[in-house]
Parts: sequence; structure tokens; C-alpha cells
Amino acid sequence: MNMLQTIISVFLFCPFLLFIMVVIIEVKRTKQLAKAVGRAADGTTLLLIFAIPLYVEALTGYAVGFATAAILVIVASFFTIGAWRHTQELKFSLWFKKLWRIYFIGLSALYIIIFVVGLLFMMVQPIISL
Repeated sequence: MNMLQTIISVFLFCPFLLFIMVVIIEVKRTKQLAKAVGRAADGTTLLLIFAIPLYVEALTGYAVGFATAAILVIVASFFTIGAWRHTQELKFSLWFKKLWRIYFIGLSALYIIIFVVGLLFMMVQPIISL
């Protein structure tokens, strides 16, 4: 159980390790880079959903898990309304795949921003505490 916790912790700390690993494995398996990147993005999105609230709480002390979930629901609502207006008939699997990829792009950008802010905070904090 301890080994499993360590593996999960590593992937939560650096979700893009999973992304790179899945891309490498899927390219070797399928020889299709586009499908490999898509599958890696799908798995990484799930990790990012959990990693971002953990990072924010570690940096600020504020629990933002509920706010993150609320924002994901709001984005899904707006995306659904937009897709419905465009096509009038939604195919759930295609809709969910597009939504999940939007989540991946948004959460990845947010992860990078939080990571850079955390690095800057760690570099500035010793200077401020003098």
C-alpha cells in the first residue's frame, strides 16, 4: 500500500510525468502519435483535477476543491449550451471528449501558472523574511 501511495503522490505532484509516460507507451503500442497524445491528455486531466486544489492549498492554505468542482460544472454548462445551439442534437461521447480536452487545456495552463507562482514565492520568501 505504501508503494501505491508513493506512486500516486509522485503523479499528483507532477502530472505531466504520467502524460509523457502514456505518450511513450501508446506510441510504441499503436504507432499513432495523435491517439497517444489524446489518451495521455485524458489520463492527465483526471490527475490535474485533483492536483490543482492540492497545490493551491499547499501554497495559500485555502481549500479550493469545491470552487474547482463548481468551475468545472459551470464550464460544462456553458459548453453544453454552446454545443446545443450549434448542433441541436448532442452526441454524448463526442461532447464529453471535447469537454474533457477543454478541461485538459485549461487545467494545464492553470497548473503551469500555479507552479510558476509557487516557484516565485519560494524564491522571494527568504528575501522577504530577512
